[in-house]
Amino acid sequence: MRRVVRPGGRVAVCENDVTLIRFDPPCPAFDRAWDLFQRYQAALGGDGAIGRRLYRLFHDAGLTGIELSVQPEVHWHGSPGFAAWVRNIIGNLESARRGLDAATLDAAVAELASLAQRPDASSVFVWNRAIGIK
Repeated sequence: MRRVVRPGGRVAVCENDVTLIRFDPPCPAFDRAWDLFQRYQAALGGDGAIGRRLYRLFHDAGLTGIELSVQPEVHWHGSPGFAAWVRNIIGNLESARRGLDAATLDAAVAELASLAQRPDASSVFVWNRAIGIK
């Protein structure tokens, strides 16, 4: 991105750190599967935690005036995006079915499906953002 931006131009990125997801009530089966999901992603060359390194990546790319911020994504039972958010996370897990233990994955999916029906359930996720100048 630095290569193609004009001098004085801005580079802006929003990336995730998949370790920054929480469900309440706690979901231990999901937590186990999510850990395996991250390991599988890394084995395939992905980096689900790249968001935490944005400052260093921007710095190493020679950008200046770097600013970091976060964008929380908060969902709760009855809010417009809660059910879709839980389905999205289930879909992420399902996408790794070939690389995860089936019993662990099935337990996590069942746990999240149950969570989606709970009137006391909520979730928080945090996106990492960075802006820098060439």
